[in-house]
Amino acid sequence: MLKISNGKEFFKQFFEKQELMFLEFEGIVFEECEFISCDFTSTTFSQCKFIDCSFKKCNLSLIKVPDSRFIDVAFLNCKLVGVNWTSAYWPSFRFESQISFTKSILNDSSFFWFKIKRIKD
Repeated sequence: MLKISNGKEFFKQFFEKQELMFLEFEGIVFEECEFISCDFTSTTFSQCKFIDCSFKKCNLSLIKVPDSRFIDVAFLNCKLVGVNWTSAYWPSFRFESQISFTKSILNDSSFFWFKIKRIKD
């Protein structure tokens, strides 16, 4: 099992059934990584980058994402309750292609000021 630690870069890595709740991560880059059945409840990802990543059946409830970037990230069958997405870094272009939620729970999450063009079940 790979250990996620601050300042590291992960490329094409597979993370499965990791329980990383209530932790604080900073300055990590995940590129083309896949997360399956991981629990990140109440974890902070500060100034992290997620590029071409996918999350499947993960619990990301109450995560904090200050100044983190999400580029072409997909969430499938995930629980993302109470996430303030507005604290992440969002350039003013391409929002609709940067993040997608499919069959995921987004209750009590904040997308204030976002222009969301398409929503899928």
